[in-house]
Formats: sequence, structure tokens, C-alpha cells
Amino acid sequence: MSNRTQVKEVLIVEDDIAFREEVLAPRLNDAGFKVLRATNIREMYRELLVNEPSLVLMDVSLPDESGFSALKHLKGVAKYPIIMMADHYSLDELLLGLENGADAYLPKSIDATSLIATLHSSIIRHGRLDSHINVADEEHAGARNPEMEWHLDHISWHMLSPKGVRIWLNSAERIIVRHLWSSQGKPVRREVLIESLTADMKGFDPHRLEVVMHRLRKKVFDLAGEHLPVKTLRNVGYAMSQHD
Repeated sequence: MSNRTQVKEVLIVEDDIAFREEVLAPRLNDAGFKVLRATNIREMYRELLVNEPSLVLMDVSLPDESGFSALKHLKGVAKYPIIMMADHYSLDELLLGLENGADAYLPKSIDATSLIATLHSSIIRHGRLDSHINVADEEHAGARNPEMEWHLDHISWHMLSPKGVRIWLNSAERIIVRHLWSSQGKPVRREVLIESLTADMKGFDPHRLEVVMHRLRKKVFDLAGEHLPVKTLRNVGYAMSQHD
């Protein structure tokens, strides 16, 4: 077993030293991660020349280069997941980050439990480890809709397909699935989903919701070989049901 498997290293790329050292680093250390540090993109590249972290946790706004620009470069060569963090969380930037290859896009105000769960989930998903759940673990899989054969794990951001395949959900997908799941098959209006994704409903392009749903369906089918049990209801919204 490699050292990388035994000890998960996270490279924090953050120019706010107080936030990095007083908030992020202690949280990661307490969760068992080894913390690597960089203050800007240049230092990040230097660090990556000598280390291969399990994950990169990068601020969107850095002094020498945009985090989005660095993300595009890294995703072409990186073997590890990349999670972006921002002071001001907006859906436009969330989708921009995900479109450019970020594994998640988080607000800096995120609580410690959710942050660590996201890191663990991203590392597992990227490494394609433990993609199937054991029967003995079923009781820990999370919520289950009694009318469906799908599970939803509220802690680790995964859905579990009827065939036992874990499907990791990014931030936007998690919000949407959580709404649809709790509706127990009843329609959820598009406006409700959009409002949960952004505070600027007037400036939000409704087609972006369709893009998120399309990509989620494709991801589920590519990973699980099964259709996501969500129906599109014309002029209304979406509903989660047993059959697509």
C-alpha cells in the first residue's frame, strides 16, 4: 500500500494566511489529513513538482493568477481532485468552476463537517475506490425512499443506485436531488429549484438548470448504467419517480 493511500495529503492554495492556518489547516489536521501549503499559484506549481497530493483545495481569488485559470491548466494534467473555495458564493461561479473541471465549489463559510465530507467524497470518487456498497454497510447508506430502489446519503454526497453503484453529487446536484428526494414523487417547480441555487433569480438563466439536470442524468447513466429516476414535467419542473 502506498503512502498516498495511507496518508491523504491536501494542498491548500490560499493567500489569506489567517484563514488557512486558523480555520482550514486545523480542520484538516483534526480529520487526519496532512496539510501542504501554497500562498499563490506559483508556489502551488512548485509544490506540485515535488509532491502528489490526494487533493488540491484552492481559493478562486489569488494574487498572481485566477483560480479558474489555474484549474483549466491543472485538469489537463492532474491526477487528483480539485476543490474551489470562494468568499462570495454564486451559482454562476459554481457552474463555471464545475464546467472547467472542479470537483466541488464551496463557500469559505462552509461548516467543518460538510468540508471534510466533501474532501473524502472527492478523493474516493476520483480514485474510484469503494464504488460498490456491501450489504453489511446498507444501514449506513443514508436515507431511502421506500417507493424506490435508490439511496441518498446526506453525509457523503452520494446516491446509491439499485445495482449498488455510488454516484457522487457536486454542490448544485446535491441541492436539486435533495429537493426532488424530499418531495416523494410530487412535482417540484423549476422556480423552487432555481431559488435554492441562487439569490439572483432575475439574473439567472433558466437554461442552466436544464444543463445541470442533463449532466446529472448523463453522469448517473455513465457510472451506473441506469437512468436517473427523474421526470421532466413540461412548464412545471421535475419529479423523482421509480421510472425515468
